[in-house]
Amino acid sequence: MATVRTEEKRIQPVIFEDTVPFLEEWTGQIPVFILSNIDSEDLIAAIEYHSLKVGGVITSEEVRSYKPRKEMFLEGLHRTGLKPDEVLHIGDSIVNDVYGAMQYGLDAVWLNRAGKDNQKSIHPTYIYSDLNAVTEMMKSQISSKIGKC
Repeated sequence: MATVRTEEKRIQPVIFEDTVPFLEEWTGQIPVFILSNIDSEDLIAAIEYHSLKVGGVITSEEVRSYKPRKEMFLEGLHRTGLKPDEVLHIGDSIVNDVYGAMQYGLDAVWLNRAGKDNQKSIHPTYIYSDLNAVTEMMKSQISSKIGKC
């Protein structure tokens, strides 16, 4: 019985309530990709279960490398055709996501939902506790750039 529950949780994971509104806001406006250290089959099953809409998915299994190594970030740049200074990487791991992205020139949001202390000498571009705050920051950044044109 425990195995069934574990299997269900693996392919039908609970997602945060701000995830769907964030993806609905941005997917289609900008390239939104999921970069994950989770195996491809598990991630695709979770995306399908929740009917998430994204521009693409890149997994460690696919690129044969785990974040924070460069392969996943470089593949994301390749698929989107963007330069590092045109990308904002959002992730919950200060090392795998923030350090990984920033060492290759990407701005990074540390999505620190639990309010953890940053015990590393890693300095994220931004720190937010939820995706609603990230959306507001992104809208503000876009508005300021439009205003400069």
